[in-house]
Amino acid sequence: MREYNPAIQFFDAITRGFGQIMLQNNRVTGLLFIAGIAFHSPIMAVMGLIGAFASTTFAGFVGYSDDDIDNGLYGFNGALVGVASGYFYAISVPSIALTMLCAALSSMIMNIMMRRMTLPPYTMPFILATWVMMALANNFAIPSANHETLHRALIGPLFNSFGQIIFQENYITGIMFAIGVFVSSIWAGIMGVVGGLIAVISAMCPDANLQSMAQSGLIGYNAVLCGIAMGVKPWKLNAAALMAILLSVVVLYGFMFAGIPALTAPFVLACWTVRLISQHGTKMNTA
Repeated sequence: MREYNPAIQFFDAITRGFGQIMLQNNRVTGLLFIAGIAFHSPIMAVMGLIGAFASTTFAGFVGYSDDDIDNGLYGFNGALVGVASGYFYAISVPSIALTMLCAALSSMIMNIMMRRMTLPPYTMPFILATWVMMALANNFAIPSANHETLHRALIGPLFNSFGQIIFQENYITGIMFAIGVFVSSIWAGIMGVVGGLIAVISAMCPDANLQSMAQSGLIGYNAVLCGIAMGVKPWKLNAAALMAILLSVVVLYGFMFAGIPALTAPFVLACWTVRLISQHGTKMNTA
């Protein structure tokens, strides 16, 4: 059995996936593609990463070829699905869920085509999955993107969320904090970003006060901490981390409704709850 660092291998598969968009099995090429997308549209870069994450994770979860996953063959169509979603649709919980679903679908199509066709699939899985995404988005009336406000609505609040963990409302400081986490643990950094994004998206509503709190990072910092603390399983969908992230958001809103300063209580309570549930489940399975 080969030895590897799962977090580094996962990161490598994601970056190679972006490189494979232009038929290049090279992680540096992929990183340059991600940087190029982010320079023009941070939101499309984020959605591309979400799509690559979903398609690559799904491929690993269902047991597709490790070599194909490592070489980015299940990541590039999902990355394209994500970028397309960021281009066409406003970011929201439904649009992200639909993106992840269709990115996973692209992996299923890719697997079928690679096994059944003599011709290379190229980006046909992306095309088919995106057509499905567009049909479903139209059916569920997911709003179109407003590219002029996406950066302000998501990227600033995300990194302010990192900053607010140590009471800093400054997205440059938040970026430095995030880099610090990534230096120590790539997977902790990824899950911290996922937690922040989920929390910020939850505040995308007409309530001006809630939007203001999201902009300042006060909605997201507990969710970032939950992602960092609970995100420990790189290849498979980390249900515990996602559960803690979502629960922390709910608990935070509870504290806000009660008028009690939340500090990091939502993070602690959410992680305790998920760990207790996990421990109880383990005891039940061994009984």
